[in-house]
Amino acid sequence: MAVKNFFIVGGGVMSCRIGMILGRKGYGLTIYDINPKVIKNWKQQFDAIGSVMTSKFGMMEEELEAALGRITLTDNFGDITKADLVIEAVVENMDVKRKVMEQIEEKVGEDTIIVTNTSSLTPSLIAANMNHKERFCAWHFNSPNTYTEIMGIPETASEVVRTLKELSISAGEVPIVMLKEKPRYLANNCLQVWFMEALDLIIDGYGTFEDLDRSWMLAHKHDRGPFAIMDFCGLDLRLAQAENEYQKCMSQGQDASVWKKRVEFLSGMVEKGELGIKSGKGFYTYPNPAYEDPKWLRKELYECEASHRSMA
Repeated sequence: MAVKNFFIVGGGVMSCRIGMILGRKGYGLTIYDINPKVIKNWKQQFDAIGSVMTSKFGMMEEELEAALGRITLTDNFGDITKADLVIEAVVENMDVKRKVMEQIEEKVGEDTIIVTNTSSLTPSLIAANMNHKERFCAWHFNSPNTYTEIMGIPETASEVVRTLKELSISAGEVPIVMLKEKPRYLANNCLQVWFMEALDLIIDGYGTFEDLDRSWMLAHKHDRGPFAIMDFCGLDLRLAQAENEYQKCMSQGQDASVWKKRVEFLSGMVEKGELGIKSGKGFYTYPNPAYEDPKWLRKELYECEASHRSMA
């Protein structure tokens, strides 16, 4: 399947990351959002994420400029008819995604591949109402990490999986092909436990998010901790995932109290507009978050050293 033109439904953070990855490799992209304000402010969001990609993850300014030059923004859903491959990247809500899939299928040609970029939902449930499930697959971009996850459903044609694998490689991403469906894929299932345990530690008052990030960074020699990563991913996304887990527990008659407190905590931040990098404020303030200061990680040592110098 020859794919040259991509159409992304949803103008959030993931549209920026996918646009950077595919655009810098020469692919043309159209990014659509139903909200004109999202389209109007999209460049600001792109620049904020781009600054992190260049400063922390080695992406070149020239690559960002090249990618931006290949991206077209639109609030006209009719432009989707030109696409060879459509990427659904809307809010992490099952009902919304199902509705979007129906709308996509009504507009595109029979040979158009349709994928979801969901990070936590089951693809076969997203595709439940689709007529041509053989062209559907999950294709999850793990930017800023350089790999994608490909997860088909039982009806997905092998040619679709092969095409997504080839596209991943051509975009400079390592393709990880799932053998069967599992919500949250491989890495995200591990990260979910990490993120939620980190949240519980600060919600229950065992430490500050800064100290938790610093302890992780010092112990594992990472440049960011869980709260910095949650800021990068978007706290609204993390909230949506927590809400999904809360509703799942409730529907199965399980104890949902742990998920309830997580939802309440994240809701408080999201309601204040603290979404992470894309809003300029999350756990940290952007640009120039504290964890990028070389002295922040070992600030007590620097403060002690400065005190000794002043007393000398």
